[in-house]
Amino acid sequence: MKKYLVEIKTKSWVKIPMTLCYVEVEAEDEYFARHKAFTQFEQELKYKPSARKLMSDNGLTISDIAASDAVQL
Repeated sequence: MKKYLVEIKTKSWVKIPMTLCYVEVEAEDEYFARHKAFTQFEQELKYKPSARKLMSDNGLTISDIAASDAVQL
Protein backbone atom coordinates (compact mmCIF):
# COMPACT_ATOMS: atom_id res chain seq x y z
CA MET A 1 0.00 0.00 0.00
CA LYS A 2 1.04 3.58 -0.65
CA LYS A 3 1.27 6.33 1.95
CA TYR A 4 -0.71 9.54 1.50
CA LEU A 5 -0.83 12.84 3.34
CA VAL A 6 -4.41 14.11 3.38
CA GLU A 7 -5.48 17.67 4.18
CA ILE A 8 -8.57 17.98 6.37
CA LYS A 9 -10.15 21.38 5.77
CA THR A 10 -13.43 23.25 5.66
CA LYS A 11 -15.62 22.98 2.58
CA SER A 12 -15.74 25.85 0.10
CA TRP A 13 -19.09 27.28 1.28
CA VAL A 14 -17.95 27.72 4.90
CA LYS A 15 -17.36 31.38 5.82
CA ILE A 16 -14.03 30.70 7.53
CA PRO A 17 -11.73 28.73 5.20
CA MET A 18 -9.16 26.84 7.26
CA THR A 19 -7.07 23.71 7.35
CA LEU A 20 -7.78 21.74 10.51
CA CYS A 21 -5.05 19.12 10.27
CA TYR A 22 -3.14 16.72 8.07
CA VAL A 23 -3.61 12.96 8.35
CA GLU A 24 -1.16 10.35 7.09
CA VAL A 25 -2.76 7.10 5.90
CA GLU A 26 -1.95 4.02 3.87
CA ALA A 27 -4.31 3.29 1.00
CA GLU A 28 -4.50 1.83 -2.50
CA ASP A 29 -5.12 5.17 -4.22
CA GLU A 30 -5.97 8.82 -3.57
CA TYR A 31 -9.73 8.23 -3.44
CA PHE A 32 -9.48 5.63 -0.68
CA ALA A 33 -6.84 7.70 1.12
CA ARG A 34 -9.20 10.67 1.38
CA HIS A 35 -12.03 8.51 2.70
CA LYS A 36 -9.81 6.71 5.18
CA ALA A 37 -8.36 9.99 6.46
CA PHE A 38 -11.81 11.53 6.89
CA THR A 39 -12.99 8.49 8.87
CA GLN A 40 -9.86 8.67 11.01
CA PHE A 41 -10.48 12.39 11.64
CA GLU A 42 -14.07 11.65 12.71
CA GLN A 43 -12.81 9.08 15.20
CA GLU A 44 -10.17 11.45 16.57
CA LEU A 45 -12.81 14.11 17.21
CA LYS A 46 -14.25 11.85 19.89
CA TYR A 47 -10.96 11.82 21.82
CA LYS A 48 -9.31 15.17 21.01
CA PRO A 49 -10.74 18.01 23.07
CA SER A 50 -8.63 20.56 21.18
CA ALA A 51 -10.17 19.56 17.83
CA ARG A 52 -13.69 19.66 19.26
CA LYS A 53 -13.00 23.10 20.75
CA LEU A 54 -11.63 24.42 17.44
CA MET A 55 -14.76 23.26 15.66
CA SER A 56 -17.19 24.57 18.27
CA ASP A 57 -15.40 27.94 18.55
CA ASN A 58 -15.80 28.41 14.79
CA GLY A 59 -19.35 27.05 14.60
CA LEU A 60 -18.33 24.05 12.48
CA THR A 61 -19.99 20.65 12.26
CA ILE A 62 -18.68 17.48 10.64
CA SER A 63 -20.74 18.30 7.53
CA ASP A 64 -18.60 21.45 7.07
CA ILE A 65 -15.39 19.41 6.84
CA ALA A 66 -13.83 17.69 3.80
CA ALA A 67 -10.75 15.68 2.94
CA SER A 68 -10.40 17.02 -0.56
CA ASP A 69 -6.64 16.86 -1.17
CA ALA A 70 -4.27 13.91 -0.88
CA VAL A 71 -0.61 13.70 -1.87
CA GLN A 72 1.30 10.46 -2.21
CA LEU A 73 4.42 10.37 -0.04
